[in-house]
Amino acid sequence: MADAAYLKREVSDALVQGLASVVAAEPEDPVEHLGQFLLSYVDAAERNAAEAARLAQIESDRKEAEAAAAAAAKAAKPQREREEADQRLVEQLTKVFEGGNETSGAIKTLLGALQRWTGAAGVYVAERVAGAGGGDDEEGGGDTAKYVHATDDHSWLVGKTLAKGVTFDAWKLPPAPEAEEDGGDEDEEGEGKKKDVPPPEYPVVHVPQVLHDDRVTLHKMPKLGAYLAVPVVYNSSVHDGGIVDADVEAVLEAEAKYAAEDAEKAAAEEAKKEADAEAKEAGEDAEAAEPAPEEDEEAKAGREAAEKEAADARAEALRPKINTKQVFLALCLDTVGGSGVDFTPEQRASAAAWGKQLAAALAGIEARQALEEWNRRKAAVVANRAALEGAEEAAEAAKAAEEAAVEESSSKLAEDASDEAKATAAAVAVAQTRASALAAHADAIADLGLRRMAPQGAVRKVLDAVLTHIGRGSDEVADWGAARANFSADLPKKLADFNYATGLPSGGLTEGADAAEIAKASVAVAALLSWSQAADAAIAAGKAQREKEEADAAAAAQAAADAAAAAEAEEGKGEEDA
Repeated sequence: MADAAYLKREVSDALVQGLASVVAAEPEDPVEHLGQFLLSYVDAAERNAAEAARLAQIESDRKEAEAAAAAAAKAAKPQREREEADQRLVEQLTKVFEGGNETSGAIKTLLGALQRWTGAAGVYVAERVAGAGGGDDEEGGGDTAKYVHATDDHSWLVGKTLAKGVTFDAWKLPPAPEAEEDGGDEDEEGEGKKKDVPPPEYPVVHVPQVLHDDRVTLHKMPKLGAYLAVPVVYNSSVHDGGIVDADVEAVLEAEAKYAAEDAEKAAAEEAKKEADAEAKEAGEDAEAAEPAPEEDEEAKAGREAAEKEAADARAEALRPKINTKQVFLALCLDTVGGSGVDFTPEQRASAAAWGKQLAAALAGIEARQALEEWNRRKAAVVANRAALEGAEEAAEAAKAAEEAAVEESSSKLAEDASDEAKATAAAVAVAQTRASALAAHADAIADLGLRRMAPQGAVRKVLDAVLTHIGRGSDEVADWGAARANFSADLPKKLADFNYATGLPSGGLTEGADAAEIAKASVAVAALLSWSQAADAAIAAGKAQREKEEADAAAAAQAAADAAAAAEAEEGKGEEDA
């Protein structure tokens, strides 16, 4: 049965076709013809089978290739998306660095980007704060490192300080290498020419394993990890003393001087034109005038040099005078508490490169900020000059208003009011009147709040006094970046609602202040000084009144107690006599 099935499956079809071919061809030798047919049939079948196998393999390879390509595309999609996201982040950073107007935004954006690119557990910024030392000791002569920015997961670091540590090495500039002779042509003295040597750069501090370096400060439980501190050193334009009021005044004076000179020159040219026109109308012949002598080269060169010198002097006199100072930051990264592994050379190089870009960006942003502030200061000085012109009349009106307020407050007191109560009412009336007058200076007060650079000297003391009155802590008072937010157009209203019974005194900050000198800098600040002094007087008067009333009450209570005791003693004596 098996043989029959095999013959039917493998032989019958070929045999049927062979016999059909014999019948159709009617060969002389049917057996030979059938044999040749079967041989050809087998050969064709083998070729067809081979071709089918080849095509099947091609199809199989195609499907495998498509599957592999699909798998590769699926695997590459996250990487491509990450690369695209990184590129967008780079573009965002570049935009912030080149056109931003806030240093904190630029720093915050970079910290997040570096954490993403390096896998750091935390990225933060330390600032070197100058100390009282001379800088001769190993760690920086009394300087401290204060953390000023951090990624969200390390926000607890902000505000902490270090007195020493490996981070300080990022702010130590190595000595400049000596120039080497290049062995080329000799100079005039017969010595070989020196090769140009690039200036030294602040070093990047790299600690592969923090547990192996005692100078690394571990803020939490010791763990494995690497540390990187990239120096970010730049010339800051926004700092106390960045803009000096005297420089602003000098530039304004120069502007007025050159404006007058330009007007005088323009008037002279216009007068000459009019004179020439009148002479022409009168028919006078200008030929009689001798032609101007021709200018020789030496005279021309001298004139042009003088004109250039004058133009340079004018440009220098009108140039905004913004003073810079060097600021030392460190861009810090660590893997402690995270991967615990070291940063790769590529990651270290990337962090160092971005540190340099950050330094350039911060310098540029602060330069723009300082120029904006310079222009605001100029406008404020001009406005203050106008305010000073009417200051005398305003002072007379203010005095009359205060006298009227005192009289009104006195009329509201009981006839038997104490002298202390009268003094308190009068002092509060004066302070309230001065607080109401501050509304006229709301814009100038708001301008103070826009200043990135802290006012100096007596002006700053007045502002500190106001902050103390309204209950701001010493840390906020000392930090102008936080303090300036209190000086807005709403401040006059807040001071108008000031409670002199519970309010805080200035602590003597305005004692001895020269109101006239302060008014030259800012009439608005002089008005704040006037209110602060009145507030101190009202607070002191209220305190004196309360102390007097408490003393009177205590004396009355004591007298009553003494009288009661005397009466009791007298009563007891009467009982004994009975």
